[in-house]
Amino acid sequence: MIILEKIKEHITQLDGKASSFQESAKKITSVCSMIGKSWSGSSFVPHAKLFFTDFKEPKVSQRFNIEWGLIYGLPDGWEEKNDEEIREKIEKDSGVSLDKLKEISVELENGFTDIQREAVLFLSENNYPGPDIEKIEKYTIQSATDIFNSIFPTKFMTRDSGAAMTGYYVVPHIYYDAIARYVSNFSNEFKGFSFELEKALSKNNLTKNSDDNRAYYVDNSRILRLSEIRSDKYDLTKLVEMCKELNDNYSLENYLSCGMILRAILDHLPPIFNKPNFKEVASNYGTKSFKDIILPLEDSARKISDLYLHNQVQKKEILPNKTQVSFQPNLDVLLSEVIRIIESE
Repeated sequence: MIILEKIKEHITQLDGKASSFQESAKKITSVCSMIGKSWSGSSFVPHAKLFFTDFKEPKVSQRFNIEWGLIYGLPDGWEEKNDEEIREKIEKDSGVSLDKLKEISVELENGFTDIQREAVLFLSENNYPGPDIEKIEKYTIQSATDIFNSIFPTKFMTRDSGAAMTGYYVVPHIYYDAIARYVSNFSNEFKGFSFELEKALSKNNLTKNSDDNRAYYVDNSRILRLSEIRSDKYDLTKLVEMCKELNDNYSLENYLSCGMILRAILDHLPPIFNKPNFKEVASNYGTKSFKDIILPLEDSARKISDLYLHNQVQKKEILPNKTQVSFQPNLDVLLSEVIRIIESE
């Protein structure tokens, strides 16, 4: 679908934008970390603007004492830095524009919101299951604000009551570090969203087709159930694929192929029933009701399929029609029993 292709294109573009700025964002985080080592460590307003001389890391004996704060005046080597000085330090040491960082951050945030909205709208308009839509709609990527709140220090023990009463100050190096982390982590977090969307779309390929009113031989919910089974004893990959190909050929009115695939399915299943061949399954497995339903697959479906497979060319051929290959209820009961057997093990 055109809309779906546009959504996938938007995902690729947004991921590419995040990836292209990832290294620059990591440089900013690295510089902010170094600046943090020269910082007082307290986010109380009078303490928060204090940095050790020229943004150098102080020795243990020179570290700022948050407990005593500024009660005894400004400690030696500590000086106040304004926001612009800190910005200049980050940009100079990283070589990255902080305005560009913020611009990319906003683009990623808005881009994700737009893609999420487009995906939810597409899933809703095409009648995807409610739980799948809800999962995409509620999917969250850790925001810069979330990251800031997780790294911004707010718990201190201090005797400097004057500082404690002034509240907190948002220090620039933590603010920009949070944005940089958001940008550098975006691609990894976005992969999770893309995976959930692809999973919903893939699942839906088995359960519905919104492009047309195709006729199906095997109910797609049955195929989905078979595809979800995990068994150490039996690999159902081939069975699922044969059922899907049976559906494809039935919808295209390829009835010769339908008969051949149906016979292949019958020959494929006996080991699950602990029988050597399908004739034994039809004759000697299950209740009388089950046998009555399954027997036509052996007595009629198999023989009709044999006609398609083994008859040599004749002067006049009559191709099979839908009626000749219509054993859908019988096959559905058989597949239901396959599911029951494996899930009961």
